[in-house]
Amino acid sequence: MAAVPLTSVLFVAGMLFVIGMAGLLARRNVLFMLMSIEVMLNAAGVGFVAAGARRIRSWSPRRSRRRASPS
Repeated sequence: MAAVPLTSVLFVAGMLFVIGMAGLLARRNVLFMLMSIEVMLNAAGVGFVAAGARRIRSWSPRRSRRRASPS
């Protein structure tokens, strides 16, 4: 499976956040405001998952181990 670039995922998350913010500012109905907040929180979640997936891919167990000093 091909990896999606981090910038593309963050762009989609940013667009979702902007759509949620626009919905929050434009609507006066409580239900639509809550739905807009949910879209914004989903956008933040997508951003966190994308950043976490990138961190896991770049982590290597060889880099984190300490070398034993020769005795």
